Amino acid sequence: MNNQKLVEQYIGSAPARLKELLDWGMKVHNSEQRAIFTSGLGLVDAVYRRAKTCGVDLLEDVMVLDLLTQGGKVVGALGLDIPTGEFIHFRAKAA
Repeated sequence: MNNQKLVEQYIGSAPARLKELLDWGMKVHNSEQRAIFTSGLGLVDAVYRRAKTCGVDLLEDVMVLDLLTQGGKVVGALGLDIPTGEFIHFRAKAA
């Protein structure tokens, strides 16, 4: 019912990815049901802070509606600025 190679890759890389998230400042809590617990918001906050320190330009309240392809390659994306209702055309920097 699942892709065994993908599950093995996930399980094999999970400890390193968890350490990476902890190094980025992801907050975790002890739990009786699990060894550790974090919220989705805690994970997103850690990735958000890391992306900003790497110089990634971030847009808030924008939803990507579709990937734009040409010749079988992704060349950009179509986004929607939720507060204004305006469409945004993102061009891929690499093709």
